[in-house]
Amino acid sequence: MKKWRYSTQAEIKLHDFVTYAGQRARVVFIADTGEFSDEFKNEAEGNFFKTGIGLKMDDATLFHLDEIDEDLKLLRRKKTP
Repeated sequence: MKKWRYSTQAEIKLHDFVTYAGQRARVVFIADTGEFSDEFKNEAEGNFFKTGIGLKMDDATLFHLDEIDEDLKLLRRKKTP
């Protein structure tokens, strides 16, 4: 199972708040580990994405990345209760 990492080598986690190419986004799935946010459960069940990560941009656009580059930067982790 592939572990996705930022260029800093920190592990990418579901619900991370990030910037990609200068735009704010949130990690909504990590297909390789089978982690999907609730809003993308249908994609998980249909095996639509088999690899890569999904970013939901602030303007609601979905980006699917199958490789990581230096444009992806961690802003902060989602706070857990």
